[in-house]
Amino acid sequence: MGTRIIPYNNGEILEWRWWAESKLISFQLFASCFLIDGLLIDSNAPGSEMDLQKYVKKLGGKNHISSCFLTHFHEDHAGGSPMLKKEFDIPIYASPLTVPYLSKGYKYRFYRKTYWGRHGQKPIDVEPVDGPIITKSGKYSFELFPMPGHSPDLTAIIDKKNQIAFVGDAIMHKYGYTFGGSSPDLYEDISQIYNSQKSLYKITDGMDDLKIYVAHVGEVNRDFIAEKIKEIENLHKNAHKFQKELINNGYKKQSKILKEIVKKMWRKGELLQFKILSMGEISRTNLVATLLKWPLDN
Repeated sequence: MGTRIIPYNNGEILEWRWWAESKLISFQLFASCFLIDGLLIDSNAPGSEMDLQKYVKKLGGKNHISSCFLTHFHEDHAGGSPMLKKEFDIPIYASPLTVPYLSKGYKYRFYRKTYWGRHGQKPIDVEPVDGPIITKSGKYSFELFPMPGHSPDLTAIIDKKNQIAFVGDAIMHKYGYTFGGSSPDLYEDISQIYNSQKSLYKITDGMDDLKIYVAHVGEVNRDFIAEKIKEIENLHKNAHKFQKELINNGYKKQSKILKEIVKKMWRKGELLQFKILSMGEISRTNLVATLLKWPLDN
């Protein structure tokens, strides 16, 4: 396990990264939470609890962190919130859409335990909020902005005056797979992801200094959103193009069509390590399937 603190915006924003280490995983995957003027955005993973507790104590506990907002219910964002409330009496807020997902907690599969902690997501009483979130000193005022797709409840927060946004998992570093299969709580819809990003890009028009803080990525600018929009558009067009070619060449079985499209779109084909470890929850096949469910505009 490891941690890292990354300052942004002249130290006004701190990103706290935590990661687990496993021989089963060939690369390091970190989870993030961000701190700005007493407001903690997300609370990292269940496995980070002890390290997060040390970090918050070092900062000064509730004297420094007055509240926490969860962008969505997934365990790598909500996992530390039961500890924050129990040990420091820090109130936990979220969109009304997020609240019911966390009231009972939930278990998750082995591969997610490898990343985020073996005990699962503990239940947590979350206070719903739908109005502006004012930070401790009053310097920042964040409005809620729904960005479904990665999860149905994902909600970004944006301070238009100071041109700062925290978006959770609404934007990924690269789109080479999606969550899906038989997963009950991780099921991504690429068309919703795309529409959410386009909406964010539209409402931030004219914000030349916009700083966007993305989980598992860090700080990006508005150009990064445009790049992701274009990336998804290209994937969408190619998936439909290859499907049409395959059908014209006599392919009929959908599972075979999906498999062949994956081969055409990615030089190395399917991500077998991910697909096997996740029991099909993470795969390029899932991404192609959700791209094909999304009709092309005529």
